[in-house]
Amino acid sequence: MNLKHVLRENFLQLFFVFTAFLLMVAASYFSVNFIMRDQIIESAKGTLSLAESNIKVSLRESEMTLSNASLSVKRMMEEGGDTGDEVRRFFNDTSDWLLADTDRWLEYRGIYGVVREEFIDGTRWTPPRGYVFSAQPWFISARDAKGRVAITMPYHDVRGTSAGNSSKMIVSLSREIYGTDRGYLGVVAIDIYLEHFFRRVASLSLV
Repeated sequence: MNLKHVLRENFLQLFFVFTAFLLMVAASYFSVNFIMRDQIIESAKGTLSLAESNIKVSLRESEMTLSNASLSVKRMMEEGGDTGDEVRRFFNDTSDWLLADTDRWLEYRGIYGVVREEFIDGTRWTPPRGYVFSAQPWFISARDAKGRVAITMPYHDVRGTSAGNSSKMIVSLSREIYGTDRGYLGVVAIDIYLEHFFRRVASLSLV
Protein backbone atom coordinates (compact mmCIF):
# COMPACT_ATOMS: atom_id res chain seq x y z
CA MET A 1 0.00 0.00 0.00
CA ASN A 2 1.58 3.23 -1.13
CA LEU A 3 1.49 6.58 0.65
CA LYS A 4 -0.91 8.23 -1.80
CA HIS A 5 -3.46 5.45 -1.27
CA VAL A 6 -3.19 5.78 2.52
CA LEU A 7 -3.66 9.54 2.36
CA ARG A 8 -6.62 9.22 0.00
CA GLU A 9 -8.37 6.58 2.11
CA ASN A 10 -7.84 8.45 5.38
CA PHE A 11 -8.12 11.99 4.08
CA LEU A 12 -11.19 12.97 6.13
CA GLN A 13 -9.80 11.46 9.31
CA LEU A 14 -6.48 13.23 8.84
CA PHE A 15 -8.25 16.46 7.95
CA PHE A 16 -10.33 16.38 11.13
CA VAL A 17 -7.30 15.47 13.27
CA PHE A 18 -5.30 18.33 11.74
CA THR A 19 -8.20 20.77 12.12
CA ALA A 20 -8.72 19.72 15.74
CA PHE A 21 -5.01 20.30 16.37
CA LEU A 22 -5.18 23.80 14.87
CA LEU A 23 -8.26 24.60 16.96
CA MET A 24 -6.47 23.41 20.10
CA VAL A 25 -3.46 25.61 19.29
CA ALA A 26 -5.74 28.59 18.59
CA ALA A 27 -7.73 27.99 21.76
CA SER A 28 -4.52 27.80 23.82
CA TYR A 29 -3.22 31.00 22.21
CA PHE A 30 -6.38 32.98 22.85
CA SER A 31 -6.71 31.57 26.36
CA VAL A 32 -3.17 32.67 27.22
CA ASN A 33 -3.78 35.98 25.47
CA PHE A 34 -6.92 36.65 27.52
CA ILE A 35 -5.17 35.66 30.73
CA MET A 36 -2.26 38.00 29.95
CA ARG A 37 -4.67 40.76 28.98
CA ASP A 38 -6.56 40.39 32.25
CA GLN A 39 -3.31 40.38 34.21
CA ILE A 40 -2.14 43.54 32.43
CA ILE A 41 -5.47 45.26 33.11
CA GLU A 42 -5.38 44.27 36.79
CA SER A 43 -1.77 45.40 37.07
CA ALA A 44 -2.62 48.78 35.51
CA LYS A 45 -5.62 49.18 37.80
CA GLY A 46 -3.46 48.45 40.83
CA THR A 47 -0.79 50.94 39.77
CA LEU A 48 -3.33 53.70 39.06
CA SER A 49 -5.14 53.00 42.33
CA LEU A 50 -1.86 53.32 44.24
CA ALA A 51 -1.06 56.57 42.42
CA GLU A 52 -4.50 57.94 43.25
CA SER A 53 -4.03 57.03 46.92
CA ASN A 54 -0.62 58.74 47.00
CA ILE A 55 -2.05 61.90 45.44
CA LYS A 56 -4.96 61.99 47.91
CA VAL A 57 -2.62 61.47 50.87
CA SER A 58 -0.29 64.21 49.58
CA LEU A 59 -3.15 66.66 49.10
CA ARG A 60 -4.44 65.93 52.60
CA GLU A 61 -0.93 66.56 53.90
CA SER A 62 -0.90 69.87 52.02
CA GLU A 63 -4.23 70.88 53.53
CA MET A 64 -3.09 69.91 57.03
CA THR A 65 0.16 71.86 56.62
CA LEU A 66 -1.79 74.88 55.43
CA SER A 67 -4.35 74.59 58.25
CA ASN A 68 -1.63 74.25 60.89
CA ALA A 69 0.20 77.23 59.43
CA SER A 70 -3.01 79.28 59.54
CA LEU A 71 -3.55 78.44 63.21
CA SER A 72 0.07 79.28 64.03
CA VAL A 73 -0.12 82.65 62.27
CA LYS A 74 -3.45 83.39 63.98
CA ARG A 75 -1.91 82.66 67.39
CA MET A 76 1.11 84.86 66.67
CA MET A 77 -1.05 87.77 65.58
CA GLU A 78 -3.46 87.54 68.48
CA GLU A 79 -0.65 87.30 71.02
CA GLY A 80 0.86 90.49 69.64
CA GLY A 81 4.57 91.23 69.64
CA ASP A 82 6.73 91.69 66.58
CA THR A 83 4.38 89.64 64.40
CA GLY A 84 6.05 90.31 61.05
CA ASP A 85 9.45 88.93 62.03
CA GLU A 86 7.90 86.02 63.92
CA VAL A 87 5.72 85.01 60.97
CA ARG A 88 8.69 85.40 58.60
CA ARG A 89 10.80 83.04 60.72
CA PHE A 90 7.90 80.57 60.87
CA PHE A 91 7.40 80.70 57.08
CA ASN A 92 11.15 80.27 56.51
CA ASP A 93 11.39 77.24 58.81
CA THR A 94 8.27 75.61 57.35
CA SER A 95 9.45 76.18 53.77
CA ASP A 96 12.88 74.74 54.55
CA TRP A 97 11.18 71.65 56.00
CA LEU A 98 8.94 71.24 52.94
CA LEU A 99 11.78 71.67 50.45
CA ALA A 100 14.10 69.28 52.31
CA ASP A 101 11.82 66.28 51.79
CA THR A 102 12.31 65.15 48.17
CA ASP A 103 10.49 61.82 48.56
CA ARG A 104 7.01 63.31 48.49
CA TRP A 105 4.67 62.57 45.61
CA LEU A 106 4.06 66.30 45.27
CA GLU A 107 6.81 68.92 45.14
CA TYR A 108 6.16 72.05 47.18
CA ARG A 109 7.63 75.43 46.52
CA GLY A 110 7.22 76.72 50.07
CA ILE A 111 4.78 78.63 52.22
CA TYR A 112 3.96 82.31 51.97
CA GLY A 113 1.15 84.76 52.49
CA VAL A 114 -0.06 88.17 53.55
CA VAL A 115 -0.04 89.37 57.15
CA ARG A 116 -1.18 92.87 58.05
CA GLU A 117 -1.11 93.77 54.36
CA GLU A 118 2.55 92.69 54.13
CA PHE A 119 3.57 89.97 51.69
CA ILE A 120 5.93 87.42 53.33
CA ASP A 121 7.57 84.58 51.39
CA GLY A 122 9.12 81.63 53.22
CA THR A 123 11.56 80.93 50.38
CA ARG A 124 13.05 84.42 50.78
CA TRP A 125 11.76 85.47 47.35
CA THR A 126 11.42 89.21 46.88
CA PRO A 127 8.51 90.28 44.63
CA PRO A 128 9.41 92.46 41.65
CA ARG A 129 8.29 96.03 41.46
CA GLY A 130 4.62 96.24 40.56
CA TYR A 131 3.73 92.88 42.08
CA VAL A 132 0.17 93.07 43.43
CA PHE A 133 -0.57 90.17 45.76
CA SER A 134 -4.32 90.83 45.77
CA ALA A 135 -4.41 90.16 41.99
CA GLN A 136 -2.75 86.74 42.27
CA PRO A 137 -4.77 83.50 41.79
CA TRP A 138 -3.90 82.19 45.28
CA PHE A 139 -5.17 85.36 46.95
CA ILE A 140 -8.36 85.52 44.89
CA SER A 141 -9.16 81.84 45.50
CA ALA A 142 -8.67 82.24 49.27
CA ARG A 143 -10.88 85.32 49.30
CA ASP A 144 -13.66 83.50 47.46
CA ALA A 145 -13.42 80.45 49.77
CA LYS A 146 -14.14 82.56 52.91
CA GLY A 147 -11.95 80.70 55.38
CA ARG A 148 -11.98 77.27 53.73
CA VAL A 149 -8.95 75.78 52.00
CA ALA A 150 -9.04 76.76 48.33
CA ILE A 151 -7.15 75.26 45.40
CA THR A 152 -6.48 77.22 42.24
CA MET A 153 -6.60 76.17 38.65
CA PRO A 154 -3.09 75.57 37.20
CA TYR A 155 -1.24 78.78 36.36
CA HIS A 156 2.29 80.01 35.64
CA ASP A 157 4.46 80.78 38.65
CA VAL A 158 5.36 84.46 38.52
CA ARG A 159 8.43 83.82 40.67
CA GLY A 160 10.15 81.99 37.81
CA THR A 161 9.62 84.73 35.25
CA SER A 162 10.62 87.51 37.66
CA ALA A 163 13.93 85.74 38.33
CA GLY A 164 14.64 85.40 34.62
CA ASN A 165 13.97 81.64 34.61
CA SER A 166 11.36 79.71 32.65
CA SER A 167 7.95 79.86 34.28
CA LYS A 168 6.66 76.65 35.87
CA MET A 169 3.07 75.50 36.09
CA ILE A 170 1.74 75.32 39.63
CA VAL A 171 -1.44 75.02 41.63
CA SER A 172 -1.81 76.83 44.92
CA LEU A 173 -3.63 75.90 48.09
CA SER A 174 -4.58 78.97 50.08
CA ARG A 175 -6.73 80.02 52.99
CA GLU A 176 -7.86 83.21 54.64
CA ILE A 177 -7.08 83.64 58.35
CA TYR A 178 -9.68 85.02 60.75
CA GLY A 179 -9.22 85.93 64.39
CA THR A 180 -11.26 84.77 67.34
CA ASP A 181 -13.54 87.77 66.80
CA ARG A 182 -13.89 86.75 63.12
CA GLY A 183 -11.80 89.72 62.07
CA TYR A 184 -9.73 89.33 58.90
CA LEU A 185 -6.03 88.70 59.58
CA GLY A 186 -4.52 87.68 56.25
CA VAL A 187 -3.89 84.80 53.83
CA VAL A 188 -1.57 81.79 53.93
CA ALA A 189 -0.71 79.80 50.77
CA ILE A 190 1.41 76.91 49.56
CA ASP A 191 2.36 76.01 45.97
CA ILE A 192 2.63 72.61 44.28
CA TYR A 193 4.76 72.20 41.16
CA LEU A 194 2.94 70.25 38.43
CA GLU A 195 6.08 69.31 36.51
CA HIS A 196 7.21 67.01 39.32
CA PHE A 197 3.74 65.47 39.51
CA PHE A 198 3.68 64.81 35.74
CA ARG A 199 7.13 63.16 35.92
CA ARG A 200 5.86 60.90 38.69
CA VAL A 201 2.85 59.85 36.65
CA ALA A 202 4.93 59.32 33.50
CA SER A 203 7.31 57.03 35.41
CA LEU A 204 4.52 54.65 36.44
CA SER A 205 4.78 51.16 35.00
CA LEU A 206 1.33 49.89 34.02
CA VAL A 207 2.47 46.39 33.02
